Amino acid sequence: MNASPLFAHCATQASIKLQVIDERGHDVTSKYFVCNQHNLELRRQVMPSMLTLDKQVIRQDCLCYLMERIALSDLH
Repeated sequence: MNASPLFAHCATQASIKLQVIDERGHDVTSKYFVCNQHNLELRRQVMPSMLTLDKQVIRQDCLCYLMERIALSDLH
């Protein structure tokens, strides 16, 4: 990931309009994003995957997946 945690720009400071759902179905948005001075910033190092700009796909499925690096020792 590059040095900037900027993911997108926020129209308002009030709330994040994205929702992050983990593999168990839990909302973990605050674990990954914060809105800071109209910038949507990442809280952790992730790689967006399968990112789409198709609004219909975003509404029906998702904007993207967030991938995190895992240690090989975590796989055993």
